[in-house]
Amino acid sequence: RKQARSIKPMHQEMSDEEAQLVADLLKESKVLMEMPALAPGDVMLARATRQENLFMTQPQQRNMNGRVFGGFLMRRAFELAYATAFSFCGMPPRFLEVGEVTFKQPVSVGELLSLRAEIRASVDRSELSESLATAYSRAAGCGPG
Repeated sequence: RKQARSIKPMHQEMSDEEAQLVADLLKESKVLMEMPALAPGDVMLARATRQENLFMTQPQQRNMNGRVFGGFLMRRAFELAYATAFSFCGMPPRFLEVGEVTFKQPVSVGELLSLRAEIRASVDRSELSESLATAYSRAAGCGPG
C-alpha cells in the first residue's frame, strides 16, 4: 500500500481544443487578477467561490480497523462540494460523476478534518466543482497529519 501511495497518476496530453481553452481561461484570469474593474461581469476567481468546513472526527464514524470510514469522508466532501455549487448558481446542482478519490493516509478518530471546495469552471450554470480534504493530526499540533 505504501508503494501505491507514492506512485503518481499518469497524466494525459491535452488536445489542441483543451489547450486553447486553458490559454483563454488564463488570459481572462490575468485581467481579473490585475485589473478587476476591466474584467467581464460574469467572470470570477475560483477562490471567490471557496467554501470550507472544519470538524473533529468522532468514534461513531470509525470502521472495523478503528479508523474513520472512507465513505463518511467521501460523503462529507461531496456535501460540501454540492453546497458550494448550490450557493454559486442559486439552484440545486445536478450530480454527474466523481472524478477521483485518493486516500493518502488513514484518518484516525479524534483528528481535525479540514474540507475545502471551490468551483473550478462554470459554463451556463453547469458547474465543475472540486473538493479537497486534509486531516490534521492532534498529536503533531499542526500541519498535515
